[in-house]
Amino acid sequence: MDTQSTTHPYEPSVWSRLKVGTDYLVSDGRNKYSVPYDLIGETVDVRLTRNIVEVYYRGDRVAAHVRLTATQWEPVVKPEHMPEAHRKYIQYNAEEFTAWAVGVGNSTAGVVRCFLTSGREAEQGYKACASLTKLAERYFSSLPLMLLGSQMLAKEIRHGMITLVADGVLSTSKTCA
Repeated sequence: MDTQSTTHPYEPSVWSRLKVGTDYLVSDGRNKYSVPYDLIGETVDVRLTRNIVEVYYRGDRVAAHVRLTATQWEPVVKPEHMPEAHRKYIQYNAEEFTAWAVGVGNSTAGVVRCFLTSGREAEQGYKACASLTKLAERYFSSLPLMLLGSQMLAKEIRHGMITLVADGVLSTSKTCA
């Protein structure tokens, strides 16, 4: 008698073959689940059970997630599946950007406040805030220069137009009072 079959009951599963999209996600038809980003464009085998989503590449399991029972708008993403730049992005938050800006000065705080409030969600301003902090690191080695740059940018915002171009990172127009 095979003792393994009595300790591990048969679990029905459905297999499918999918191509990994640029968002490094695969779908079970209801929700999306992450796979390692270096598999973008590759074809993977996906095994679905009632409770698990498993992803195989060339016979090796590369991802496993608990399968959600309800539809969820946000995908299930493991940080280790993300490129480094994306991992950094999920760590951004409005409080840290605001604290950094207040530490620089009132004008910078006004610019960051505009970035964080001009969209529907604060997260829409994260890229602009991150670009501003990178500009500060790269071009303003001293606090007085950063203050001057922020005052100039704040003045442009008050006039309804921001044109901030840093190595092509940001170029946008917004109105912020």
